[in-house]
Amino acid sequence: MHKALTYPGTENGQSAQERDLTEAITREVVEASTIVLGVPMHNFTVPSTLKAWLDRIVHPAHMAVPSPLGGKQVVAVLSRGGSYAPGTPREAFDYQQTYLKAILEAIGLGENLTFVTAELTMATVAPQMAQFKPLAEASMANAYETLEKLAA
Repeated sequence: MHKALTYPGTENGQSAQERDLTEAITREVVEASTIVLGVPMHNFTVPSTLKAWLDRIVHPAHMAVPSPLGGKQVVAVLSRGGSYAPGTPREAFDYQQTYLKAILEAIGLGENLTFVTAELTMATVAPQMAQFKPLAEASMANAYETLEKLAA
């Protein structure tokens, strides 16, 4: 950030409190052996709270090779009201998994990245999606089975 655009008394536009928060979050990630992310799809992408968390740890120093954040198992558990799987009409609308894959790989957290996805979660509550209930149940069962295997 250009110095003229920062607030007086801040470093790179961050107050001391913001800097402390960023350092604490980064330290948690560095010290973790496994990171589990719960990621519901919001407007075809990740929730703003997860984006804010990622913005704290995405830093040029973490994009070095090897990254100080690397070597961790990362499990991203995705939930989606509809289906965005390959071959579906909305495949191109998936900015959730594609974004996470790109950003996590950029900071060294993509080496051991596993996606577990439950799709069509709205089929149980949205009458217009009732026909997809069996697919939703199968998707959820598959997600649980995958998580159980990962936890073993």
